[in-house]
Amino acid sequence: MKNSKSEIPALPAGRRNPRQIPNFKFQIPVIFVAVLIALLRIDFSLAQDTGYLWENFLKGEYNAVVDTAEEMLRRLPADKIDSEIYYLLGISYLEMGHVASARRNLTLLLDKYPASYWGDSAKLALGDCFIIEQELDKAVNTYQDFIDKNKKSSLLSLAHFRLAEAKRKAGLWDEARSFYEKIKTAFPNSLEANLSADILLRNEFYYTLQVGSFINGENARELAEKLVKTGFPAYITETVRLGQVFYRVRVGKYASRQESQDVKEKLARAGYAVRLYP
Repeated sequence: MKNSKSEIPALPAGRRNPRQIPNFKFQIPVIFVAVLIALLRIDFSLAQDTGYLWENFLKGEYNAVVDTAEEMLRRLPADKIDSEIYYLLGISYLEMGHVASARRNLTLLLDKYPASYWGDSAKLALGDCFIIEQELDKAVNTYQDFIDKNKKSSLLSLAHFRLAEAKRKAGLWDEARSFYEKIKTAFPNSLEANLSADILLRNEFYYTLQVGSFINGENARELAEKLVKTGFPAYITETVRLGQVFYRVRVGKYASRQESQDVKEKLARAGYAVRLYP
């Protein structure tokens, strides 16, 4: 149960009273059945709960996932806690921006259930925690270690892509470009190959600062013009998500993180909320 995906077993019939059994030799199997029913009821409840967790996670209701998962960890016996609960708890905290809590639960999963079905995904999510915390060296080491030790993992293309992204965020442009090229060759039919091809096509090997993202293109143009008038080299890029075009207002293309940080501070003093890319 611990190291596998949740399954919902069929429930057996109701319990009989052992005192109704006239011969002692039949009491042992009856007691066994009663215990089995109790265990299956726990398993059935757990399967329902983990199904509820996934349902809410996919709907983006991360607070509901966290509240339910934390309650499950409090009420379930230790031998009935599935690694899937820690995984869902960890990635939900990550989506909410509570990185320390995410890292704690993902690390608990890996320590308690080293052979877990969710172990590979947890390792990559742990690398994502390091990226958000700007611990880029730790992120690189985490992804590289995964690649070295999991040559047959179905998540190998994703691990390569995350490693390339970590190197790009660290300003290791040539190394990042090399990994994107490798992904295209080694995993040609993967989503990561398409994403890598797009990054290479746009040649996004520089730091830039995003000041706003709009559905309305006119709003984006107004902000870009305002920034240019105040001395910031603003420009607009377009991206499509789920069929919707977004107009992103960005400032500058900088070779070093320090240069981009200096401009970021100037924008902040001017009253703009800024996000550094990549």
